Amino acid sequence: MGIIRDNPILWREGVPAPLRNSTLRGQAIIAGVFAAVYIGGNLLLMNLKADDISILLPVVLSIWALVTLLIVPSHTARAIAQERVQGTWDAVVLTCLSPAEIIFGKLFSALLPMWGIGLLLLPTCLVCAAKGVLFDADPEMQLSLLVFVYGAAVVASISVASVGIFFSLVCSSFLAALLWTYLVLLAYLSIPVSIIIFFGLYEVLGLWGLWIVMVVCAGAGAVVLLFNVFGFNFLERRKRG
Repeated sequence: MGIIRDNPILWREGVPAPLRNSTLRGQAIIAGVFAAVYIGGNLLLMNLKADDISILLPVVLSIWALVTLLIVPSHTARAIAQERVQGTWDAVVLTCLSPAEIIFGKLFSALLPMWGIGLLLLPTCLVCAAKGVLFDADPEMQLSLLVFVYGAAVVASISVASVGIFFSLVCSSFLAALLWTYLVLLAYLSIPVSIIIFFGLYEVLGLWGLWIVMVVCAGAGAVVLLFNVFGFNFLERRKRG
């Protein structure tokens, strides 16, 4: 946890309080209990019938992706705007942290819990994909689809989180930041999907069409993220008038 601990924002907001405040012995106990529950759950899942797994796991992955896309932007949209409302933002800006460290601390404190859930699901998904029972597709396509699902989730989560951070910087209130975040996300996620569906490109492009959507999402998110970092001081000065 050294890298996480070096960034106080990431350590305070991205790590659960029981794990953050406990002693080394307490952390070991928490890890042991968690490992026992995790291994038991995976063994139970792997003993299910192939038909049940092919129905259950894709649903779980879909819920995880949906929750990530809904919760992460709301968390990042609140990250800075709420600190302004509470009067604690000046203290954060005046710390020894650089703008990049502040932005990335706020960004990854929202992403770490969701990525953690995805990593917990990954071993089971890999085993099921290797057996050819994860998706309703040809066995040789299973691992490719799994890589696509995880790649899309990581790229999309960084992208939507960056949009939330941007509006949290420029808006005075949490509600305004949240509203603008979801409006923009709805626009730039739905436009490429609508184009592919409207022109019937999915039949031609197949999974490549979905990759195009992911690349558009990644590109937009990367631009916003870079603007967050390099335009930090400009945004702060404009905000203060």
